[in-house]
Amino acid sequence: MPPQPSEVDSDDTATEPQWHDYVEQSLLPHWRRQAEAAYRAIRRVTRAEEATLDSLLRAIGAEGGEAVRSRLERAHFPDGGYDALILTAALDSGAVRITADWDSATVLETPDGTGFDPGVLAGALAKADRASVPDVLGGLTKAGIDLERASGGTTVADADTARAKGALANMKLDGRPHDLVVTDEGLLFLGCPKATDDGEKRLRLLLTAADGVKGLASRPDARWLPFEEFSRVRILKHSPIRAMVTLHDGTEHDFGWSWAGEQIGASDNLLDEVLSDMAQRLR
Repeated sequence: MPPQPSEVDSDDTATEPQWHDYVEQSLLPHWRRQAEAAYRAIRRVTRAEEATLDSLLRAIGAEGGEAVRSRLERAHFPDGGYDALILTAALDSGAVRITADWDSATVLETPDGTGFDPGVLAGALAKADRASVPDVLGGLTKAGIDLERASGGTTVADADTARAKGALANMKLDGRPHDLVVTDEGLLFLGCPKATDDGEKRLRLLLTAADGVKGLASRPDARWLPFEEFSRVRILKHSPIRAMVTLHDGTEHDFGWSWAGEQIGASDNLLDEVLSDMAQRLR
């Protein structure tokens, strides 16, 4: 059964949440963000102008499934990405609709009322190889998925859902001073004075901003580097941290901190752990 809403008050003005609205406002945005991340990874691997399920299957047909999946992993293909691709493609193709009520055992259903489980198609897509590409294509077509509609929209990962985990003042990015906010989705650099005075105070103001990381990333002096864009990480020095990051488009960024800078908690250790883990995974 899907998750149930909390009990509503008996007050006459209270209204029970609608299942359709819950899916539209809570589940669907999550699926869309996962699918967009998956399409961005597909674009990095296939170099196609527009990332689609069709371009993914063409690449598998040409290079083999194992080779493409290995490259997708390095391109930061997200967990749950195959399910998200199938779910959003089915919705966009009109092959499924959101179920009408909380009592349904499924979230989506076909026009005739049959529950839609993306697992079978997602599993076939995740394990596809040269020989099975025609079968996967046939399964997508049979399910009513229009391959022309099965494509991604955004080309760059934004900071809209990123959450701050730490912060360091007076970090040099490409030779210029910045305050750094370390998030769960990337690194956010914000222009700052050269002087190291009041660094911790500045950081606390940043971390308590009402509009969060999303608002900070919209500042004109902001430089957002999402982790999914990292293709290589080199740790040049662990303490204080200095590193070189290469993005998938070939752009390189050098950044480093000094003991003169201030921080929130042990953010220098957090940054070192995050970058060291990525350096290991991207070898």
